[in-house]
Amino acid sequence: MKTTRLGLTTLATATLMLLTACGESDSSDSRTDSAAGSATLGEEPSGSSAGSVEVVETGFGQRDEYVQGIAVVTAGPVGEFVTVSMNFLDASGQVVATEEQVESVARDGDELVLPVWLSLDDPKVKIASVEATASISDYGSAEEDYPDLGTFETTEIISDGYNAKFRLTNPTDEAVESARIGVVCYSAGGDIIGGGSDYPNLWPANGEIVVEASITTSGKPAKCVAHARHEGL
Repeated sequence: MKTTRLGLTTLATATLMLLTACGESDSSDSRTDSAAGSATLGEEPSGSSAGSVEVVETGFGQRDEYVQGIAVVTAGPVGEFVTVSMNFLDASGQVVATEEQVESVARDGDELVLPVWLSLDDPKVKIASVEATASISDYGSAEEDYPDLGTFETTEIISDGYNAKFRLTNPTDEAVESARIGVVCYSAGGDIIGGGSDYPNLWPANGEIVVEASITTSGKPAKCVAHARHEGL
């Protein structure tokens, strides 16, 4: 935003005011390019904090009319909110639907899983690919990082393919209330083929819990990875 300061008193002449206005203008920009998912930073007001976000990988899984899009992003700082807008495309490249998901940042620069859900009106429609765009809020949060709760590979993929079981060990000496588990499922070739999420109400300090997360995937995955983090920001 460009601003112009007039450094004269009200007693100055109009000519001097005009010359000063032309000679003493200054400007500072602070912009966030939401469409590109990255921040362009200029001079910032005291106490504010600009965020950045990057889409790391995307994928989806489909079962009948239900489609689970997955976007993995890195973002910061803590306390800001990431919005992912995901286009679901058919084989011809036409956008079938667009859905959004919003998540809060608990650890600066950590990977954050955003499951983007789509329910199709016609189960005969087949999704062929997804495109994700991410943006981040700019509230200037001064929150400190929450502890890293880790990532965990699947203990078991339930035979019906609708659930993935994980054994999670809390790596901290504090109980975690309202944890969020973002699940990303992969094919044998390493492609994302769906996922899901789960929300344990209480995770004891240094304790172990078993989570059985509901997943939507294209076929039975070779493995799923649970990204655990604090939900109660």
